[in-house]
Amino acid sequence: TKPKEIVGKFLPLAKLGLKLVCTLSNVSSLGRVFGFPTPVLPAEAVVQAKSFLDSVDKSSLDDFEELQKRAKRDHGDEEKQAKEGTGGDGGSTDEEQDMREGYCAREFRRFLKEVDPQ
Repeated sequence: TKPKEIVGKFLPLAKLGLKLVCTLSNVSSLGRVFGFPTPVLPAEAVVQAKSFLDSVDKSSLDDFEELQKRAKRDHGDEEKQAKEGTGGDGGSTDEEQDMREGYCAREFRRFLKEVDPQ
């Protein structure tokens, strides 16, 4: 199994656990109102945990819509070609294909600058 598959399986459990901890912290803070010395999570820790779980869940291509579409389309085409033994682009003209490829190339360059600025 790949690490991404494992993370994908445990991510919903981690999010549920974070909600549970937040709920317990809120109940605990209510206990403090009545004078009980109960522990309370700092709000900063909760925010950091939520942002971490969101960043783990996010794909590196999410900000680059065209690249994501292209990656899905290309991956789908490979599977289709393997099953059918044919190629093809779904009937688009050469000019449209060139425009899409140029846009994808610009998006890919922008993606590389963000991920690896060197």
